[in-house]
Amino acid sequence: MALADTIRNATKPVVANLMTGLGSRINVRHPTIGRAPDGSSTKTWATPTNGTNIPCKLDFVSTAHVQRVWGMTSDVKVEGMLPIGYADILPGDGIIVVSGFMAGKTFTVDQSIPSDLGQYVMLGLVEPRGVIG
Repeated sequence: MALADTIRNATKPVVANLMTGLGSRINVRHPTIGRAPDGSSTKTWATPTNGTNIPCKLDFVSTAHVQRVWGMTSDVKVEGMLPIGYADILPGDGIIVVSGFMAGKTFTVDQSIPSDLGQYVMLGLVEPRGVIG
């Protein structure tokens, strides 16, 4: 068994409890851009499979942390950590915090980074442009 497998197996329960015990619950919304009859663009939102009530640990992040993790020009304000395997979350997706810390807030996914051990995904969240429906 590789060292990464040993670490993953040893830390999996801790990571799972951290997110469900200390975190919030989020709903994910995928945007779809279409065309209205007048030629203007329209945006509609759909919930992906398993995209509701996902445990997610949310934290405000410092500018230094954002630059180190997300990049020098990133606008990330909040970082989310959630277990892998709930829903595919892509840049541009809307996040609605439905309970826990930051309940009622909405964000847009700027970037996502899977953990090296494959246990969770880090989300770089920014203020949404417009309403997430």
